[in-house]
Amino acid sequence: MLTAHEALAQLLDNEWLSLTVVDPTEDNRAFRYDGGLEWTPAFEPAAARVETPDPAVADD
Repeated sequence: MLTAHEALAQLLDNEWLSLTVVDPTEDNRAFRYDGGLEWTPAFEPAAARVETPDPAVADD
C-alpha cells in the first residue's frame, strides 16, 4: 500500500503521521511502521519484558 501512495509514505517517514496495523497472518499481532518500509512489533512479547522491582519502602 505504501509503495503505491508515495505522499503517504513521505508523511510517515518524516514522522508527521504514525501507523500501527494488526496483521491477521501474524496471529493478529500489532506492528508499527518505522520508516523506509520497515515494520517492528508494536509491543514486546511478555518474555522479553524486564521486570523492575517495586521500590523499597521503610516500615514505620
